[in-house]
Amino acid sequence: MSELVIRGCVRVGLDGVNAYLVDTGGDRLTLIDTGTPILHPRRILRAIGAFGRTSDDLGDILITHQHIDHAGGLAHIAAATEARVHVHPLDAPEIKAGERPRPGIGRSPITRLIARSARLRPVGPTTVVHYLGDGDEIIDGVGIRSIHTPGHTAGHTVFLWPTHGGVLFVGDALANWCGRLGHAPSAEDWVQATGSIGRIAELDFRAVAFGHGPPLRDQAVARVRRFAEAVAGSRL
Repeated sequence: MSELVIRGCVRVGLDGVNAYLVDTGGDRLTLIDTGTPILHPRRILRAIGAFGRTSDDLGDILITHQHIDHAGGLAHIAAATEARVHVHPLDAPEIKAGERPRPGIGRSPITRLIARSARLRPVGPTTVVHYLGDGDEIIDGVGIRSIHTPGHTAGHTVFLWPTHGGVLFVGDALANWCGRLGHAPSAEDWVQATGSIGRIAELDFRAVAFGHGPPLRDQAVARVRRFAEAVAGSRL
C-alpha cells in the first residue's frame, strides 16, 4: 500500500512497518528504511516503479536504526540499486557484518513477529558509505538533516526534510497507535528514549512520518509537543 504523505513523499506500507520514498530533486529518489528481508524489498522496488521511476533513480538509502523491520531489506535493495547507504555509526556494526539486526527488547506481539522474521531469513552484509552525524545535512542541496535520537537503539536517528513545511521521519522514536501518539514497544534505554522525544518536540515540521502507523498531518507539531510534555511530566 502506498500513500502520499506530502507532495514528493510517499509512504510504502509493509505489513505493520513503513518505508518512505522522497523525491529529492534532480531525478533522484531517497528511501528511508527498508522493511524486513522477506518480501519487502520487492515491494519497495515495485513502489519505485509506481512512483514513475526506476531502481537506477534511487540515489540514497537512510536507515533510522538497525532493527530487522527497518534495515532487514537493506542489503537486497542496496545491491539492486547501488544507492549510497547512510546509518549512524552506533547502529552500523550489525548492518555492515550482515548479522541479523537486533529485533528489540520486549515480548510484545510486534517484537515476537520481528524475531520470527529474523530466524527465517538472514540479512546480508551491506557496505555503509556514509556515517550519519548529529545535525548533518545528508545530501548536498537537498536539505534532509539527521538528528541523533538514541534510546530505542543507541544509534537511532530521525530525519527532517524541510521541503513543503517539513516532514519529520521519526522511525521508532515515536509511533502512531490507532491515532494516538506513543512510544515504540521497546527501547534499549528508556531514559534516553524519553529525552529524544523532548528533542524531537523542539523541531519545526508540518507532518510526521512514523515507522509504525499512519502519518500525522493535522496539528502535527502541537500534538508531538503535548505528548512530549506528558512524557516529561510522568517522570516528575
